[in-house]
Amino acid sequence: MGGANGVIMISSMLLEPQFKWMKGKLHIKDENKFFRAFQMLRTFLIISMLKVFPQASSTKQSLIFVKKIICDFQVELTRKACVPEMTNCSLVVIAVSLLMFFYVSWHNEHGSMKERIDKRPFGVRWLIYLVLLLMIASFGVFGTEMTGGFEYAQY
Repeated sequence: MGGANGVIMISSMLLEPQFKWMKGKLHIKDENKFFRAFQMLRTFLIISMLKVFPQASSTKQSLIFVKKIICDFQVELTRKACVPEMTNCSLVVIAVSLLMFFYVSWHNEHGSMKERIDKRPFGVRWLIYLVLLLMIASFGVFGTEMTGGFEYAQY
């Protein structure tokens, strides 16, 4: 996987002049939100496709997987098909976590989240810290059923 990422990074560096020329012809600015979203989606799809290759037993099998993903793509968007073992509480935790992750990532592109919080009034800043601490305490709780028994048995 690291080798493939390296090839992609080197290729993108070598093709940078062509990308700049093409963006100039199409009047695309780097700050354009839609272009940034397209870049993120493109990167996600490339990396997702690359993850197929190490999972297959052979190159031929991995190409068959890729062909099925592209040509025989069928989506069953029922909860039972997507997440059969998860409770509603677990789904809420995942959704809140992903939204927080997205929020922090989005704002870190425009400056440090810590600096942003530090600019808030004292009461608001400590309320944010308290909410984060309570979220960690409530969402971070897990029992022995997740580890299969004694928590440190595998060490």
